[in-house]
Amino acid sequence: MRPIFLFTLLIFSLIATQTSNACTFTIRLTDTFGDGWNLGTVKVQVAGVDVLTNVGSTFTSGSGPMDFTFNANTGQTISVTQTVDGPWPSEMMVQIVDPAGTVVLGPFNPTTTATSVVAACPTPMTYSSSTVTQSSTATVSNCGTNQQIVCLQIITNGTAPVTPLNLTQIQTSFLGTASNTNIGTAKVYFTGNS
Repeated sequence: MRPIFLFTLLIFSLIATQTSNACTFTIRLTDTFGDGWNLGTVKVQVAGVDVLTNVGSTFTSGSGPMDFTFNANTGQTISVTQTVDGPWPSEMMVQIVDPAGTVVLGPFNPTTTATSVVAACPTPMTYSSSTVTQSSTATVSNCGTNQQIVCLQIITNGTAPVTPLNLTQIQTSFLGTASNTNIGTAKVYFTGNS
C-alpha cells in the first residue's frame, strides 16, 4: 500500500511577470500598383518621439503587406508622417493595427502632414485570487494516473492572450505522511479557462 498524501498548504505564493503598460502596435504598408514604395518612406512617432524612421525603404517590390512593430502606452498619440514621396506617392498605403489585430487607423495614403490615432492598449492581465482545494484524502492507488491530489485555481482579470500574465513559479510547503521524493513524481495539468 502506498502512503496517503495528506497535504496542508502552509505557504502559497505566486510569482508572476507582466510587461509594462505598453503594448505592441503594427504599421502595415501596402502598394496599390504592386511595385513597392519606390523609395517612398514614412516615420512613426509615439507621443512626439520617433520610434520608427525610414519605414518603407526596404519595400522595393510587390503589393505587401510589409509590417513593422512598435510599442505605445494607452493615451499616447501615434503619428505617421510621410518623409520621402518617391516617384509614385499616390500608390503608398498605410494602416495602424492594434495588438488584437484590429485596424485602428487607415488604410490611408500618407501625406507630409501627420495622421494620428490615440493608442488604446488592452487591459493588462493581473492576478486576482487563488484557491487551493483537496477533494479527496484517499490513498493514491499504486500505478494510478490522473488522480487529483490538490487543485489550485488561479483567477485573473484583464485581457489575454494579448497581455498574458506568465505564471513562472508556484511555491508550496506540504505536510503529510509521504516523503518529499514521492511528490517529485506528481504531474501538473493546466486546464485553461475551465
